[in-house]
Amino acid sequence: LKLPPANPGTIVEEAANEQWADFDYALKENFKRSNDAWSWFLGKPLVRPT
Repeated sequence: LKLPPANPGTIVEEAANEQWADFDYALKENFKRSNDAWSWFLGKPLVRPT
């Protein structure tokens, strides 16, 4: 496997993809924690998407 050399465009693209992945993970984790808190508060069983 041979990759072309990095250039400014690919470096920026990789950084943007990494930031997007971090944002996506944080958003989903916060949603899960919020759902857990509301389920506890309302006395409902936790629902986990599969």
